Amino acid sequence: MWGGYHSDASKIVQLLVKKRVKTTFFGGDGIIGDNFVTLAGKYSDGVYATGPDDTSSNPLNKALVVKHQKKYGEDPGTFFFSGYACVQALANAAEKAGSLDYDKMKKALLSESFESPLGKISFDERGDVKGVGFSAYKVVDGAYKQIN
Repeated sequence: MWGGYHSDASKIVQLLVKKRVKTTFFGGDGIIGDNFVTLAGKYSDGVYATGPDDTSSNPLNKALVVKHQKKYGEDPGTFFFSGYACVQALANAAEKAGSLDYDKMKKALLSESFESPLGKISFDERGDVKGVGFSAYKVVDGAYKQIN
């Protein structure tokens, strides 16, 4: 189990394969994304990682990808949609509360749900997000495939 980032993970995976070490390499969300696969190349196949659920079929997600590509000439990063949804949640709460007051925003945040690029999101009484999840992925033929 690797708890670091893609740059180091790619080197470790290459070394393990070259040295014929028979093991399963599993990483956290720090290795999710095209950077790991690009850096590790053919050695990335068979690597497992956890990361945000695949929400690429969500209409808002698709629209944001097109907008981002047009403006920046590249796909948004792995956690772009999570960051976007976070700002959405705060903006929606501030608008509903009519204020940036902590207690008013908290009340608004806990009482509303909204559509995001991750799907419909709401928050429980503790403030934990509902409607968003993580999944396990495996690199197959040079690309991450959601396996659960």
